[in-house]
Amino acid sequence: MQPLQPVSGSDLQRFLSAPEELLQQSVALQLAVASFHQTPRSLLEILVNSPDAQVAEAASLHVNLAGEITDGWQQAVDEILQQRQLGQNDRLAVELLKIGTVPPCFFSQWVPAEPLIQGLRNPQMPLRYRLQLLQRLSQEPTLEPRLQVAESPETPSAVLEQLAGDLELPVRLAVKFNPSCPPPLIELVEGQYAVASDWNTDSEQLAILGQSRWAWVRLAVAQNPSATAETLMQLAGNAVYKIQLAISQNPFTPTEALNLLANYVDKETQNEISIALAKHPNTSEQVLLKLYPKHKHTIITQRKNLPLSIIEQLVRDRSDKNFYYYVNLVINQSNISGEILEVLADDSLESMRVKIAKHPQMLIAKEYKQMILGCYRLLLSKEKTQEITIAHQLMAQRPDSSYALAQVLEKGDQKAKLIAARSNKTPIQVLQQLAKDTDETVRSVVSENSNLPLSSLLELTQDSSLKVRSGLARKRSHKKTPVQVLERLANDESAQVRAQVAANLDTPVELLKMLANDQKSEVWRALTRNPNTPMDVLEFLGVEKGIVSIWNTNTPGNALAKAVEQTLKMDYSSRYKALDDLLRPATGSQMPASVLVQLASRETSWIRSLVAGHPNTPISALEPLLNDDYGPVLWAIARRADTPPQLLERLLLTVTDPKSQDYEQISLAICDRREIPPNLLEPLMQSNLQQVYQRVAAQPNLPQAIVERLMAVSNDLVLITLAGNQSLTAKFLNRLAENPNPKVCSAIVNHLNMTPELWLQLANHTEVSVRQVTAAYSNTPVNILEILARDSDKDVRVKVAANTNSPVNILEQLARDQDASVRTATASNSHLPATVLTQLANDEKVEVCRAVAQNPNTPAPIRESLRDLIVQPTTRQTSPTLRGLNRLYNPSTDDLVSILAEYASSENAFVRLVTLLHPLTPHEVLTQGAQSASWLERYAVADNSGTPSVLRQQLAEDSNRIVRAAARVNTNS
Repeated sequence: MQPLQPVSGSDLQRFLSAPEELLQQSVALQLAVASFHQTPRSLLEILVNSPDAQVAEAASLHVNLAGEITDGWQQAVDEILQQRQLGQNDRLAVELLKIGTVPPCFFSQWVPAEPLIQGLRNPQMPLRYRLQLLQRLSQEPTLEPRLQVAESPETPSAVLEQLAGDLELPVRLAVKFNPSCPPPLIELVEGQYAVASDWNTDSEQLAILGQSRWAWVRLAVAQNPSATAETLMQLAGNAVYKIQLAISQNPFTPTEALNLLANYVDKETQNEISIALAKHPNTSEQVLLKLYPKHKHTIITQRKNLPLSIIEQLVRDRSDKNFYYYVNLVINQSNISGEILEVLADDSLESMRVKIAKHPQMLIAKEYKQMILGCYRLLLSKEKTQEITIAHQLMAQRPDSSYALAQVLEKGDQKAKLIAARSNKTPIQVLQQLAKDTDETVRSVVSENSNLPLSSLLELTQDSSLKVRSGLARKRSHKKTPVQVLERLANDESAQVRAQVAANLDTPVELLKMLANDQKSEVWRALTRNPNTPMDVLEFLGVEKGIVSIWNTNTPGNALAKAVEQTLKMDYSSRYKALDDLLRPATGSQMPASVLVQLASRETSWIRSLVAGHPNTPISALEPLLNDDYGPVLWAIARRADTPPQLLERLLLTVTDPKSQDYEQISLAICDRREIPPNLLEPLMQSNLQQVYQRVAAQPNLPQAIVERLMAVSNDLVLITLAGNQSLTAKFLNRLAENPNPKVCSAIVNHLNMTPELWLQLANHTEVSVRQVTAAYSNTPVNILEILARDSDKDVRVKVAANTNSPVNILEQLARDQDASVRTATASNSHLPATVLTQLANDEKVEVCRAVAQNPNTPAPIRESLRDLIVQPTTRQTSPTLRGLNRLYNPSTDDLVSILAEYASSENAFVRLVTLLHPLTPHEVLTQGAQSASWLERYAVADNSGTPSVLRQQLAEDSNRIVRAAARVNTNS
């Protein structure tokens, strides 16, 4: 994005007296002046004549010249974009449709419908663009695009009105069941069709309906034998193929209309019309002669009034294998001449001569007309049945469509109804019917649908099914329960339903107070669990009814105390469960400390353990429990985060057997603390547990006595942990360096107290793995790296070569190493100087040269000479039409925000425009776009729903009238 050159009011002063001089300035300055919000009209009138098109356009759209625009700015932008070449092409536009913000005006007529349909499903596409795509797809000749439009709840009413009379039944069904379609529209269209298809409708009405805006209605008129010759003649000129075909099949279509349709007989796609004309009784002799070579069989076998010229052609052509079959069909027709009969009377075939001798009369005209009408009625019925069958088969493959969901009312089983009851696409009227279904499961499921109207919910509050009413009263995660529903259910005859209302977080306080007077304990229990229940109600239920919930942090202390008092009076089995619930260590519990102190002295051991672990038990009450003979009591004290270190120490000293379960549980609980108190380190060392030793070894400022004891532990994990403890002295590090386990030795390299002697010891260690770790460490001293660079093991030298801390002299040495893997590692070192890289570029090994080519410090000429050695990814070459994109977006794997940040820097103006229109484009990119020299890029930022308000307010004062309008409209919305 090219930013505008900064200008100020003072910069314009020198041009005010001589405006023409402005055209002699650079294009950048002209554009900056044409885009400056304070530029006066006099200068803008000069700049509109600038030879640079961008400057002239910026000046012509300046608010000080063209004035403000409030209405029609979106249409103005679309018209400009439609004519503007920004580097777009259809393939690039379709590719960018994956991110969703491509203005539809950029799609040419050659873009197929499939990618546009996919684009409609992109949630990032602005509503305005979706509506434009819906309008375009509604004009597609193929079925699927129009069907998609008809099913979409976003389709504008004007488009639905257009599709309501579509020739395709699936489209009409989709419109009919579209939740956005007004029922009066369907009534109007179906009413017109019923009249147009009625053979008793008078000719005047049919003439009017023949001009209907709906093709389906015009088709019915074209099929109606009661339509006048004038009406059918007008419809014959209709460009819609199905209407033309219907005209050709209507037995009362006049000859003039059939002659008009005959103009299409040479077209391959119009073969059905040709066949219909060949059969039609009113087709002219001229047209039949034209059709005869291709449709001879149809003309002869399907007609009862063949012209004489056709009969003569038939009789002359004795070479046809069906000659006698055809002659037998025509000899009784009224148009046959005496000359032809005479010719046939002399035929060599005796049966033919006999038939000529018995020539009968034709059917009377009225009987013939009734026969034709009967056949025509059967034809229309067959076509309609076939159309319905095909449409239903197609719609059955779209189970989520509104039509399919609506069909479950009539034909669906329970499974189909449940699917419809759950779907958010099911039309409201269908949901209302499902709410009255005889199956209680269906009614229960539909009651959870967020689209079900309140009136239906209120009806369900009186449902006979307890399951339905209970479901209504239960809190839904995805929506609030209407207060009106809760008010009715709060008075339900079932205590189960009232309890659900009491537990519902949406229930108002007034209803909760009312339910406190209920007579059922399950309702009271539900109230105690509801965090919205007032404290006075909780106190009443606890003190008077003895019902509390420990999980409700609002439960008053006196209610909890009362509950404990009553619990202690229960039999043992009941008391255990009740106290276990009451004394759970719930965060925020208001259990009184005085109650816990009393319970701490109870003889029952499990009660004392519950008290010891409760966060409200005072520390003073824990001391008497330190000598408790019940292990879980001691464990609970150790697990408390607020237990003082001195109590923990006494606790450890109380347990004398370090191998006992009590000692193990207490030790592990203490080690789970963020930091172990120093006074507990010595007692903890009595344990034989590896986890305890590891936690102690990680503690800062370890006393030497503790370190000594840890050093004596044979567990390698403990020693590795200890090696990382920065409180260790060099003496201990030296001992760890002599450990037989290489991993323990290697662990000390990160230590701050490493001495030169220790480094030297590691550099000369007999284990290769120790030397490798030392060679790879970033803070290894240079003198140690020099030693390791001469190591006999190549893997050690490789580590030194790859170490970015290795000095140049070592790298130069390793660049001459006899092992290719060492030289390759050296060539990959990002600190390698250009001189060494130049040397390695001529290495005999290709892997070394390849590493040089990939090193960022390699001089450009050398990298270019080695370019062929770099392994290219096995991806297809980018198409020339997609060169504006540095990579293609894969929605399954790529981060869209990162892709947008990359696309924003594209050299292609079209790619930048689409990117700046996207709501997820990073704000820093939008900030750059708001300063762009291109008013279209500033417009894109202004029209972006994700643009920060500060930027939008800035653009609302832009010089460009369209940018200002877009920013102000979006700010207000």
